[in-house]
Amino acid sequence: MWVSQKSCAVTTHYKPVIVRAFYFDLALARALGLVGGNLKLARAFEPTLTCNMERTLALDLALDRVIGLDQVIALSQNPQQVFDVVLNRAIAHARNLEPRLEKALLQLKTPLLKLGRDANKFKQWWSSNAEAWTKQLRAVTIEYRNLGHSWQFSHQQQNLLRQYYNLNCWLVDCLDSSCYTTSQIRAEIESSLLLPILNDTTKLRALSNATLDFQ
Repeated sequence: MWVSQKSCAVTTHYKPVIVRAFYFDLALARALGLVGGNLKLARAFEPTLTCNMERTLALDLALDRVIGLDQVIALSQNPQQVFDVVLNRAIAHARNLEPRLEKALLQLKTPLLKLGRDANKFKQWWSSNAEAWTKQLRAVTIEYRNLGHSWQFSHQQQNLLRQYYNLNCWLVDCLDSSCYTTSQIRAEIESSLLLPILNDTTKLRALSNATLDFQ
């Protein structure tokens, strides 16, 4: 439901299914604790998505990377530099689209300014404040972009989401392969993908009309 609501709230020239796939990619990677999503499903629909991404999606992608900083920093040899680059990128994207969000992000950056370029001080600060800082960040991104929710899925739910994701990737691979389907049926299938359960009737009707002739 969140994927549907979020994708409907942004203005973009991409097809709706691409936008839904983009936000599902981000949310699933965060729910599974992955270090950054690779946008596999979204790029299956639009391979050039990350080459010249529209500003609205680019902002949300940058914010998603900030939310995942704790995982990236844990693997980095220069955590302070990574922090600065990722946060500054999000601030730059927010500057023209969401001035209030930019201001909020700059406020979150303020405590770090006192540390200067001292790597040890940064590590100490991050070790003590990462959880609280990330919680504040999530509150900001949820308020301004409806992004960064902590879903708290169980392991069973995570596995189901992973299976659901993989099946959608498989379906897109089928549509892009040598199997035969009309452009109308493909459009019907795409229009039904990644929608809430309330739309399952539409989804089942689209899928039942599809005849895939695998070679």
